[in-house]
Amino acid sequence: MQTPRGRWAASLLPGDADTRGGLWRNTVVFWVWGALFFSLWSLATPLWSAPDSIAHDLRAYGAAHGNLTPAPPPGERVFGTTGVDRVPAGLVSSAGTAGCYAFQPEVSAGCMAPLGTDEKLVRYDNPAGRYIPTYYVATGVPSLVVPLSLAMPAERVAALLISSFFLAWALAAACTMRRPAIAVTGVVIGCSPMVGYLGGVVNPNSLEISAMAAVGASSLAALLRPESPISPTMLRHALLAGSVVCITRMISPVWLAIWLGVLLVAFGGVLVKRLLERRMLAWTALPIVASLVNCAWTFSSAGALSGTPVAAQVSASQAWSLSAARIDGGLNEVVGQFGWLDTTLSPRDYTFYIAAAVFLIGILATFVDRRRLVAIATLIAAAYFVPVAIQAAQWNSVGPVWQGRYTIPLLILVPTMAAMVAAQSEHPFTDRIAFAFVPVTGLLAYVHVRAYFVQLRRNVGGASGDAFDGGWEPPLTAEVQFALLTVLVVLTWLVLSRSLLRAVERPVPSEPVTAPA
Repeated sequence: MQTPRGRWAASLLPGDADTRGGLWRNTVVFWVWGALFFSLWSLATPLWSAPDSIAHDLRAYGAAHGNLTPAPPPGERVFGTTGVDRVPAGLVSSAGTAGCYAFQPEVSAGCMAPLGTDEKLVRYDNPAGRYIPTYYVATGVPSLVVPLSLAMPAERVAALLISSFFLAWALAAACTMRRPAIAVTGVVIGCSPMVGYLGGVVNPNSLEISAMAAVGASSLAALLRPESPISPTMLRHALLAGSVVCITRMISPVWLAIWLGVLLVAFGGVLVKRLLERRMLAWTALPIVASLVNCAWTFSSAGALSGTPVAAQVSASQAWSLSAARIDGGLNEVVGQFGWLDTTLSPRDYTFYIAAAVFLIGILATFVDRRRLVAIATLIAAAYFVPVAIQAAQWNSVGPVWQGRYTIPLLILVPTMAAMVAAQSEHPFTDRIAFAFVPVTGLLAYVHVRAYFVQLRRNVGGASGDAFDGGWEPPLTAEVQFALLTVLVVLTWLVLSRSLLRAVERPVPSEPVTAPA
């Protein structure tokens, strides 16, 4: 016999989400969905066309083939993370043709040469050479067992499977809430087109985003429903995902520390007690150890994180103002800015997505208790001021290098937290938000489809060319891929809308809500 919780979970997915079996079934379903979503974005993104893709792709190959600690180029003043890699000439020669495409939005991706077959190892000074190598080893392993011509595509498959798995953890955790459709919607709001784009390429930023989503959703599921039989499992998922976050990028432990602070504001002593339970001590230690490993690697291997000083040195206050101005203009990048930062959506598309997301988060916030509302405000403030402070501190050494996508690991947690707290609320009007969610999430779906079209057009025929006929042909043809992405997005919206409307049709069983200590 299905429990009331099981029936509520069934409004989104079959199976009882409040058991380990149901949790893993949901995880598999969402993993398949995420892998399809990321794969379609990957197929629309040629090699060497994504942010810093040459550095990341070749670093994955080098790390998997044993070059974990590339030496810095001798006698040169270069960015402190540059390391000398040894990679096949067939890869380097292909990557060397990316100059015809980069920052040339009217040139199709067809100008770039395909992967070569020359396996002779040559020197490549990699700007990502001394980054912590865990992500690169994981994504580069397939290149050990496939022909050179398939090495880079195989790395992408590994990257998208890993990232989609942690995104699946986040969505499965949302399914354990009293109103799972509302909670899942929060995670989906945070998955902008930029998340899909990054998910389809080799870039540690993608894993950082999806793993932080898993940290946020899993920790909230554990703390908002402590009486659930899978609450300990949710907390373990959060701690394990947090460990992955900490060894993905050098800055990643900062995001985890901020989230810990947000949870302390929201839950206080309850969080501390849960983390220090005897059965959780080993799991609690994992992200701590991972952070220490990251710090040790950064200071011993990556060295000074500085490059050639900028020509005009500025004061601390000027650096702050300049940094803030750059961050202020980075929100569009969070929604989607593709290629070598040369492929943008229309102003209308950015406005639609940002306005819709803010509108939905605002509705959710009205059903959040005061203490957790303060926690969400703290998260938003940190997502703005911490990047400003980091870039201002480095302004005179590396200049304005911060990109909006770097902040997505924090920003994805804003709608996730608002939705999961609202989904657990006993407020009698909470279910009515479904009627607002359906059309507004439809607007988000529209922007996803538009963004994919823009990406196809830029690569096939140039930014103002033909999306379906040009110098580059996607693996499945542009027409087929666009149709598949459109079907996937529309089906996702329809399933989510049906679940939201079904949530309105049924009374919510009362559950105790743990008050923060």
